[in-house]
Amino acid sequence: MHPDRGAVTIPAGARIGFLAQDAPLYRQLTVAETLRLGARLNPAWDAPFAESCAAGIPASARVGRPAPGLRARLGLAMALGKRPDPLLLDGAAPQSAEHSAERPD
Repeated sequence: MHPDRGAVTIPAGARIGFLAQDAPLYRQLTVAETLRLGARLNPAWDAPFAESCAAGIPASARVGRPAPGLRARLGLAMALGKRPDPLLLDGAAPQSAEHSAERPD
């Protein structure tokens, strides 16, 4: 589905999240190290939520090792862990987007 008209208005000061189709992740880090890096770089990081989005991916696995679908899920966890107001997805959304995007307010 592609937009054919309309506009999106994002309020000033909104925390905008972005997930590239090929999520740029440090392949040499473990999943746990990647999530900790997200926490260090993002003041509004929600560690429990990010970890729940990454559920099913072994924490000790190197990011370059899991199957592409699991890497996509980790990329989504990194994007959602920032608790963005809108989350922009580049290209096709990962299969896990529908499940992981459910967040408590």
